[in-house]
Amino acid sequence: QSIQINGIVEEAVRATSPRWKDESESSGRTIQIKTELGEVPPVQGRDSAIYDILINLLLNAVDAMPDGGAIFIQTKSGEGDVVLIFSDTGIGMREETRIRVFEPFFTTKAEVGTGLGLSTVYNTVTKWGGSIEVDSKLEVGTTFTLRFPIWKEPEIPKEEPAIAIQTRPGKILIVEDDENVKKF
Repeated sequence: QSIQINGIVEEAVRATSPRWKDESESSGRTIQIKTELGEVPPVQGRDSAIYDILINLLLNAVDAMPDGGAIFIQTKSGEGDVVLIFSDTGIGMREETRIRVFEPFFTTKAEVGTGLGLSTVYNTVTKWGGSIEVDSKLEVGTTFTLRFPIWKEPEIPKEEPAIAIQTRPGKILIVEDDENVKKF
């Protein structure tokens, strides 16, 4: 589908505010979300899947900031694609973790999650012809850079002129031993 990604970013931020705002503030930490949404063309994908990608990134970022911090979400036009940059000021990742982060069932969270979130994100983005990269530094934070292909109208095949085909009457032979089926 043709997707306006900025609207989905805003919707995901609103939907997760009970977690990143209310729950965090009740535990004594502050998390801010800052967006810089550029004018970008529509991307190809599914809006529900892009929404799930953003929810996953937002909740992972909240988990990575036990003392609070900030999340930055930016969209901009790239060369033939739309770039979504998602950064947090969380605890970051070790290099061993960073290179495995998109593996199915890989998780660093004890007793929480399945380790499928970022693997699903990776598979969804690449299935659409996009890409995702991760950069992380311990005690500095993590940045995910996602690239989504720009929407292209599907080509409508040209209708070929109908050709009259001469047909002759035919016969069909049906062999059936059940009387009801034979009548049908």
